[in-house]
Amino acid sequence: MKQQGDCRYESDIQNIDYKEKCEVLKSNPVTAVQMFYHRVDLFFKLILLGPAQPLGKIKDYFYRVEFQARGAPHLHCLFWVENAPRLDTHSHAEIVDFIDRYISGKMPNETDDPELHEIVSSVQMHSPNHSASCRKGKTRKKCRFNFPKPCCPGTFIVEPVENKDEKRSASEKLLQQW
Repeated sequence: MKQQGDCRYESDIQNIDYKEKCEVLKSNPVTAVQMFYHRVDLFFKLILLGPAQPLGKIKDYFYRVEFQARGAPHLHCLFWVENAPRLDTHSHAEIVDFIDRYISGKMPNETDDPELHEIVSSVQMHSPNHSASCRKGKTRKKCRFNFPKPCCPGTFIVEPVENKDEKRSASEKLLQQW
C-alpha cells in the first residue's frame, strides 16, 4: 500500500478487511509474488533443508507454484527423502510407518497448544460456511468437494487393480478397515 501512496493503515495493517487485502494484492501482483517467493525460499532454506530436517534429509525436491482464482499463490511439492522406503522393495507397513512419522491429520489439542490449534483451525480446515467456489453450478446446494469428509482411522496404501472382482474385493477390504 505504501508503494501505491496509500498510508491509511501504515501504523496498523491488521485493520484491513479481507476484501481490501485482496484488492491490494491484485493491484500489485509483482510485489506479492516476490514476497511469496522470498517466504518459500526462507522456508526451504531454514526449515526443510535446515539442520532440524523435519521431513528427514531431503536429497532433491520439485515444486510447482499455482495461483488460485483470487490470485493467492500456493505450492505443490514433491520431496525425495534419503532412506525413505520404496513401494517396490519395502512392505506397506514400513511405508505407512515412514509416512506416519511425518504426516498427521490430527487436530492439535486446544488446551495443550491453543496457538497451534487456532492456526490449524483457521488455515488447514475447509470452512463450514462453504464459499461460492464450493457451490459452483446454479443448482448445487452441497459442497462440490464433498466436505466435510469422514475421518480415516489410519494411513493406507492403495494400489491399482486389474479387474472388477479385484476392485470389488479391494473396496470391501477398505470398508472393513474403516
